[in-house]
Amino acid sequence: MIKDLLQPRPEVLSGRLHGVIDLERISDSKKKALESRAKDFFDSTFVSGELRRLILGLQERLQSDEAVAGLFLAEGPKGVGKSHALLVPLHLIRSGADLKSWLDSNRLEFSVPDEARVIWKKFTDFPLESLWGVIGGEIGAKFRVDQPPSIDEFRAAVGNNKLILILDELESGIRSISDPALRQRNLNFLQMISEEANRTESNVALIASVYDGSQEPGQTLKRVSRVELRFQDSSDRRKILFHRLFAKSPLEPSPEIEAIIQSYLNTWKRFGIELPEGYAEQMRECYPFSPELLDVALVRIRQSKGGFQGTRGVLGFLAALVRARSSATHLITMADASLLDPEMRSWLADLDPAQNLVNSAESNLHELRHLPFADRITAAVLLASLAPSPKEPGLLESELARQVIAPDGDYNQFTLALNTFRSLGSYFHERHGSLFFDTKENAHSKVRYRAISVSDDEAWEQVTDWWRTEILRDREAVFFGSVEGCQAQIKSRPKKDMCLVIAPSRLSISDVHGLFWGLEVPRNTVVLVEPRDEKVNLRSNANLLKYAKDARAAELLVRSADSAEKRDEFQRIATENRRFALDNLKKTNFAFVQLIQYGSTPADCEVQREPLPSAASAEQIFDHLRRTLFPSTLLAEHITGRIQELLGKKTSAVETEYRQTLGFPMILSSTGFRDAVLSVVEQGSVAGLSHPAWPNPGRYCGVRPPSDDRLGEATLIAPFDQPSVERPRPHPAPSPDGGSQPGSLFPPAWPNPDSPSPEGGATLQTTFLTSRLAVRQEVARLLEDSGAAKVLRVRFAITFDARDTEMSTLPSFVRGSLAGPGHFSGEASLEFEGSFSKPQVEDMVERLPDFSPGSCRVTVTLDSVTT
Repeated sequence: MIKDLLQPRPEVLSGRLHGVIDLERISDSKKKALESRAKDFFDSTFVSGELRRLILGLQERLQSDEAVAGLFLAEGPKGVGKSHALLVPLHLIRSGADLKSWLDSNRLEFSVPDEARVIWKKFTDFPLESLWGVIGGEIGAKFRVDQPPSIDEFRAAVGNNKLILILDELESGIRSISDPALRQRNLNFLQMISEEANRTESNVALIASVYDGSQEPGQTLKRVSRVELRFQDSSDRRKILFHRLFAKSPLEPSPEIEAIIQSYLNTWKRFGIELPEGYAEQMRECYPFSPELLDVALVRIRQSKGGFQGTRGVLGFLAALVRARSSATHLITMADASLLDPEMRSWLADLDPAQNLVNSAESNLHELRHLPFADRITAAVLLASLAPSPKEPGLLESELARQVIAPDGDYNQFTLALNTFRSLGSYFHERHGSLFFDTKENAHSKVRYRAISVSDDEAWEQVTDWWRTEILRDREAVFFGSVEGCQAQIKSRPKKDMCLVIAPSRLSISDVHGLFWGLEVPRNTVVLVEPRDEKVNLRSNANLLKYAKDARAAELLVRSADSAEKRDEFQRIATENRRFALDNLKKTNFAFVQLIQYGSTPADCEVQREPLPSAASAEQIFDHLRRTLFPSTLLAEHITGRIQELLGKKTSAVETEYRQTLGFPMILSSTGFRDAVLSVVEQGSVAGLSHPAWPNPGRYCGVRPPSDDRLGEATLIAPFDQPSVERPRPHPAPSPDGGSQPGSLFPPAWPNPDSPSPEGGATLQTTFLTSRLAVRQEVARLLEDSGAAKVLRVRFAITFDARDTEMSTLPSFVRGSLAGPGHFSGEASLEFEGSFSKPQVEDMVERLPDFSPGSCRVTVTLDSVTT
């Protein structure tokens, strides 16, 4: 581990590392401050290029009478090491003999002339009125309070002694002078002594620190030749950090370090993690830190962003990482800056004073903390987001992997966790391959995370709700989950003619049998629908459930959104997922499960499946079955086939039997059974109907009985010959030229409403046909084959399949005053009595309304004389 290999300094491990150097603490009488202990201070001091130039330049100035630079200007923002650099010559002048071994080990020489005087001041702690007054008070010279001394007066006061002036935070002293005139006199005096420091045989050396050389007093000091200390060498900064953190330099040759680095490189190569060119050399130069971590700490974090204060801040940050991780790892990376560590969180907060970004990342970490590597992924990406590079806001995936994956790491778990962050991290973003945190919330990720708490049962409930309202348009449709549950739903639903049951997957014959076994409602009114494909299971369809969960989560987030913009975005996501789910359902093909035979056990059951139209509503399903599988003609044929069993029964009892008996034709419309019974009676050879309340003769056979409320109580009786009744024949209305109007759809003359309907002779009937051309051809054929001269009655039974139409195009007696686009379907019956020729009947057919899509059946009653 790093602790054993590099031996972090005691002050690093104890948390007492001195990051801030204060010149004033050199006078600490109890020697508790590092600044007051020369040997300890120099032991923690790395000889950087700036520090070496300062020591050598000051030595030359003090030992030479030539015109060499005597001004040393340390310039830079807070924390770069200015005060540390100024404290070095102060100790060398005061305690040079005690520091000889340090000088020798660093191949430096420094000697102080006899009678040398050093004056140091830190002007953040010292109110300045006149710089000459400060110097005069230290050397025993009495200068005027309101005017600086002349150069001759100053030289006389200094005499032959060497005077070293160390002025720290000089900007603060000069700027604190409120009187502009006095401030200018101080600047004039400062210029005078800086120029004096560079002259031949000068006895003055000036060492000063400023934040910004482009402002006063830096501008004044930069007017003369100087030795500049800028603290911008990143290589030196790294060495300073290593020196302050570790007793053993990481830069010294070490087979152990080489082996550790090679182990990490081999691991990353094995997992296919990209390594930049020269990355092995970078790791060796940066060890025990990853190159990305030092790049962030030394380059990308800018003080202008409110980040760490130069080298001092970086030193404290890295010391905290060493303290937390040196006993647990061989390599400290960005992923070790854990938000779960209170001290580390405080350091990260320095980079984000408002803590908006930190709080955002912390929120996602709290939500996804259960994931492997969640803490390390969050730490690395957050640190890169707090200190973005000029090109990218965060980290590339390969860079992140190098921060997170150690030789004992599981790359598959890392990939899983990262993909989850991509999917569910509401503040975790990716742009052009770069991963980063942002305070702008990713609505889709927030929805996906919230959707985790939505169960599959809740999602399926949402799917079925959409299915009922948007596709089936039947709020009472029942969805099969279990036999018992489905029967309970059927029992609790409002009583209707038909009940639609949707199975999300193919049912076994046992489930089909169980669904109908013991069902209390009329069993033959249950229309069971299931997917055509036996592999389809919508209940467990991952995409369908995901859409429903995301939509439900988005709708919940709409309620808690704190802005209209967020509400709109969440609502858009909910609507979008709802559309995806409905599209998925509409693409699924379904089939009607028709019971051919039903018995007491599943083995006694036989079913066949009838394909249904795609994306059909409940009404369209019923209409399709009525037209294709169970037309009223089929019901009439079925009744005819078992008429002997039905004679003597009331029609209502027969209808109940058909609605209850599985395997019988289904009654799919309110008029379907009535039409079937009436057609059977109209045939004249199958059965008749009687009802005591009907007018004379009270029973009908071969003619159409009244279609009133008493039909249900009428009794099926054996067929008989209906006596003919003489009825007045209607006459055509005269045309303008004296003839009739055979081209009119309606009969030219109507019979007296009070006169009985014509009984006529034979009745001819077409099947339900889907076009007017087919209807006309069939009617023409029937009339041609019968040889009839006259037709007494023509009845058109028309069905209009569901269609979208403009309601204003429908007759007002159908739509009232309603208008606008809508959904229309229905049935109509048009009946005409009179005396019509074959051409007139065919002309009526031609003038029928357009019923496509739909069908039409024509029934004609012939004149008994002609038959």
